[in-house]
Amino acid sequence: MQEFTQSGGVRPFGVSLLVSGFDDKGLRLYQ
Repeated sequence: MQEFTQSGGVRPFGVSLLVSGFDDKGLRLYQ
């Protein structure tokens, strides 16, 4: 169960990194 929770925490973290990259392009829709 703990492993599953960690996986969910990593997912949003990766998305944050993707959003950061998009922000550089001018796609600040997530923020």
